[in-house]
Amino acid sequence: TTVSGSSTSATVSGLTNGTDYTFTVTAANKVGSSAASVASQPVAPAVPTSLASQPTSSTVAVGTPVTLQATLTRNDTDEPLADRHVLLYRNRSGSKTWSQVATLTTDANGAVHHTLRPAHSMRVEFVFPGGASALRSQSYDSIVVRPKVTAHLSKSKVKAGKPVTLSGAVSPIVSHVRVVREQLSGGVWKVVARSQTGRR
Repeated sequence: TTVSGSSTSATVSGLTNGTDYTFTVTAANKVGSSAASVASQPVAPAVPTSLASQPTSSTVAVGTPVTLQATLTRNDTDEPLADRHVLLYRNRSGSKTWSQVATLTTDANGAVHHTLRPAHSMRVEFVFPGGASALRSQSYDSIVVRPKVTAHLSKSKVKAGKPVTLSGAVSPIVSHVRVVREQLSGGVWKVVARSQTGRR
């Protein structure tokens, strides 16, 4: 590749991704050419990649299955990258620890899928580690898990003025979660009591 004497960079085409190349520089004028410089450190071109992810739902009830999906493509051509390993990690909200969930392989469309049943809100991360011929890429998503509340009456039928007990539970089990009891009166729900869940 030939450039002017004032240039400080050059574009070299026709290289193969994942192959190491070294480069030397030679100066030339009307008198002749200089000796070649010392060779550069080896460098290998690699495909830039993009990893786009999205859960089927970003807010779910506790224990509800949610499918995570991601697509790996080339940044330069938008073509899918098939048969590549993608790692899936998760991080429970409030924690600093990430744990690996699965190692997935992209299909012909560059896609991967994995289903979780989260019990807590969490962040998830897809990671394409890259390699000799492709660059690393990653993406993040958040899943908010709503607690599940159940209620039970001690009797389904009672005489007017007789007591009946309303009990319930919140899942997952977490102590000191505020619970509000409401009563439907005249077509309007009204708060009649407030309490907190007990200890585990």
